[in-house]
Amino acid sequence: MSSSATSPTSRRNPQKISSTLRKRRKERTNDAIIWLGLLPILIFVPWWTITAHYQLPTPKIALFDASGRPQLSESRILSMVTELTDPLNIGFRTVGSREHALGDAWAVQQVQDLAELCDHVKARAAKDGRTVDLECDWDWQQGSGTHKFDIMNQVIYKSYQNLTNILFRISNSRPESKSLALLVNSHLDSSLPTPGAADDALSVAISLEAARVLIESVGRGEWEAGWSLIILINNAEETFQDASHLFSTQHPWAQTVRTVMNLEAAGSKGPELLFQATSEEMVWVYQGVPYPYGTVLANDIFSSGVLMSDTDFRQFDQYLLTPGIDMAVVGHSYFYHSTRDVVENIEPGVAQHFAENVLSMIKQMTFRPKKSTGEYEEDSLMQRIRKFDETPAMLYQPTSPDSSKSTSSTPPAIPSSTTSTSPFSSADKGGQQHSRRPDLVFFTLFGSKPFVYSGFTAKIVYTFWAMICTWMTVISVKKSNHKATEGVEPKGSASPIKTSRSNVSLVLASVASILISLFRSVLYANAVAFIMRKVLSKQLSWFAGEWRPVALYASPVLLALISPPFGTLIPRSVPNAMSERSLVHGALLLNAFLAVIVQSTGIGSAVLPMLLSVGIGSGVAVGLLLEWQSGENEKEEGTIHPVVYVVGSILPLAVGVELAVGTLDVFVPLTGRMPPFVPAEHIIATLVAVFVFLSLPLLPALVYRLPFSSQHSGSSSIATRANLRNVLRLACALSVVWFAFVSGWGSWPFDPAHPKRIFVSLSESLPSGEYGVHIAGMDGAAGFPPLVQGLAQVVGTFNQQNTENMDIRAAEKTAFDQWNSNWGPFYPLGVLLDHYSLVTLPNLTPGSETWREEQSFGVVVIEDSTDEAAGTRSLKLEMRHKDVIWTMLEFDARIISWSIDDNPPAGYTRHHIKEASYYGTDIWTLDVTIDLNPDIHESMRRPNTSLTLSNGSSERPGALRLTFSGMVEKEMWPGKKWQWEAEKEMRARQGTPEPENTVMEFFERISGWMEQEKGGSTDLFMMHSIVKDTVI
Repeated sequence: MSSSATSPTSRRNPQKISSTLRKRRKERTNDAIIWLGLLPILIFVPWWTITAHYQLPTPKIALFDASGRPQLSESRILSMVTELTDPLNIGFRTVGSREHALGDAWAVQQVQDLAELCDHVKARAAKDGRTVDLECDWDWQQGSGTHKFDIMNQVIYKSYQNLTNILFRISNSRPESKSLALLVNSHLDSSLPTPGAADDALSVAISLEAARVLIESVGRGEWEAGWSLIILINNAEETFQDASHLFSTQHPWAQTVRTVMNLEAAGSKGPELLFQATSEEMVWVYQGVPYPYGTVLANDIFSSGVLMSDTDFRQFDQYLLTPGIDMAVVGHSYFYHSTRDVVENIEPGVAQHFAENVLSMIKQMTFRPKKSTGEYEEDSLMQRIRKFDETPAMLYQPTSPDSSKSTSSTPPAIPSSTTSTSPFSSADKGGQQHSRRPDLVFFTLFGSKPFVYSGFTAKIVYTFWAMICTWMTVISVKKSNHKATEGVEPKGSASPIKTSRSNVSLVLASVASILISLFRSVLYANAVAFIMRKVLSKQLSWFAGEWRPVALYASPVLLALISPPFGTLIPRSVPNAMSERSLVHGALLLNAFLAVIVQSTGIGSAVLPMLLSVGIGSGVAVGLLLEWQSGENEKEEGTIHPVVYVVGSILPLAVGVELAVGTLDVFVPLTGRMPPFVPAEHIIATLVAVFVFLSLPLLPALVYRLPFSSQHSGSSSIATRANLRNVLRLACALSVVWFAFVSGWGSWPFDPAHPKRIFVSLSESLPSGEYGVHIAGMDGAAGFPPLVQGLAQVVGTFNQQNTENMDIRAAEKTAFDQWNSNWGPFYPLGVLLDHYSLVTLPNLTPGSETWREEQSFGVVVIEDSTDEAAGTRSLKLEMRHKDVIWTMLEFDARIISWSIDDNPPAGYTRHHIKEASYYGTDIWTLDVTIDLNPDIHESMRRPNTSLTLSNGSSERPGALRLTFSGMVEKEMWPGKKWQWEAEKEMRARQGTPEPENTVMEFFERISGWMEQEKGGSTDLFMMHSIVKDTVI
């Protein structure tokens, strides 16, 4: 029986049996080489990439090194940050607050100290018989203005009063050195709920420390200010960039600014990131900084507006037309704009890293080469930079600061500035965010020096590389076709020779199969996201770790990548070797030609597909070389050489991990600031799918080389892949169960290092004095509605005598629309909040604050005239807000003209004018002419508006309904907590009776309950807002 089961052909061909066994042994050896080679790569490359990404320099403490040379001191930088952010010293520098004014005085003292240091350095040099060519000037600017700002598809009009800037300029004694300047900008103020240690006290301190080192360096003859440096410490960025607008449009030094370096922070850990650039020259210079980290991809993402964020960089772009770069610390942005943005949470080395890069940029940008005679060369880097309304500059090639000759024999003349300082002087100004992406490609890997080259160079190189990839594909496919079909006997219609397509068609089918794999990856990951978000209601379960989403969504993506291609693309009748090779070359050609297309069309940067194709192409090239060297011995093999996977996986894996690190660092914490209606779960799932796909571009081909599978035993290979798919399906299910239930993250994904943001607005309507309590969250994670209902119990029983039989009604979920004034200081960010209103209100005792007086808070009509013929009404309004800050005036009208700008919105619509003023300034004005008989669309009719005129008479045609709101300066939590406690202690010492049932007591009660309930995993901001409706 056994002899009959033996193939007659095998009995007659012992040599063929031996050959088959040898081939199978060699296949298993090659498979082992692949997996043994890939295992250390899959471990080492991500580890090295992540380690290099987060590597920071050792902080320096001393102000001078061992040789006496001045050096940047992280210790001194952080000490200044501590002075600014310590609530017992200055603290929360909200624009308009007392602390904001204290911060202003602190900054003035700092620049005065720098000016004294300049004098000391010059005096010290004179004592030694030396001359130091150094001039230092400082200025304190205060002014008022108006401008338009667009964000989140909303247009906001700004009116600011008596806001300030603190400036310090370093130059030499020649007047021409002051004609061109590098502007280094940072902002002194902080956002509403934060002391602003990283954002942006860190940048302020870095600017001041850099100035100290530069001044000391001049004294030692180690640096000279060829062109001037202007350090701008602006004191109102968080109110939609008012202070940078003030400088750009009103300060005389503004017209000397040739380029800008903006310093920001949206996190407190990791390297500083160059995330926005509009100057080719400065990107070239950035190559030479000590710790570069930047990529054109970040520039593309930020300029797209997807992050809903902005910086002072916009104002300099719009009103000064100056190119520049925007740099920020972005790691661990969970504390961004929160009460936890304190100096203790800034990672050691962050300040040193950021400061060293800033100082290097300043030195290179202000450098001016000299002739052997000591006279300045007629050409320098600063002179080559052109404003956006001037002739484009020639491409800059870096010049060493030690060079004594200019690189240009025909330097361009320095044009006089033609920039208008008038807001809205051209159609492309007045609120629109510009996107002037330079025609450059730049990126860093492993913390290396950035690769920088022009867009023109990219087009040529990418096209040439695509041709090389095509040539390698043709050579490899020819080999594959010969090897895979050699000795194969046709077997009817199922023969591979008859059923396989042409080589070109097979490669094109592989490209389509890879694109389908990407689609599958995104689809499978989003299917899991749908289960987490809609089925289980466990959104954001991964929030407390930037890499946790990978643990949840990697399994479905891997499942998609190892799934077999559609039979219509790559039929099973095609030998495994041909399918494998075609998928490798499909991945190579897809990325190579995608890079050419994207770069040529100007859609964005094509550096990502280019790097992937270089990685894959390197593996293919090495494989072809080894096949060529092996000669005839490899002819029996149809499979691709193992080294292709080993070499070809290194660069794509590094690029994918680097991209994942940089992106997840931003987007995972960002989901905590996304409203529930934004599909954050699907956004993160899609990002993970794309990152895994990019990191493992050869995986669809690699599945054909699973251990112990054979090209001549397709069923074995298919069975192996099926088993692996079952394992991944089980992994998907287990990860969902873990994240949703076992870990507890699905019910409350927050902890003290990754808090949930919660906002409370105690709104008071005037003149009635009625209170309302409104609570809002800022994400779609589970656990917030039960927390709100628990808080309703605390609020309803506040200072009540008998609480046993109280009927505490549940909080009601409320919608946010453009007529909602309870969150006036947050407008338009209120649309991002998940709102609830409490029905049972606290027992609060109204005080005798000045803003409750009739003439202290509200809108006063100074002038009022009607032109019946023209059908218009002209008003001069005066907004008074004693002890109230961040006010906003709202009304519905069709505006003919107003004092905000020369181009009011068209048609009848809702207008929001937000104010920001210096501490103690409590009046601002508006001149407006409105249409008495506008056409009103039904969607613009305000509901429930049965109001009477301010004098008590019935409303008349043409009446203007005004809503004026603001925030009580002394009643913010936790910003005013320390001042309130200090006042309590003073009253206790003086024996003064303590007021009962105050707003701050109410806030303290809520804060204590929240801390006890959630163990410090919430970040709470509370404000007392005032709302007053008037009809005139």
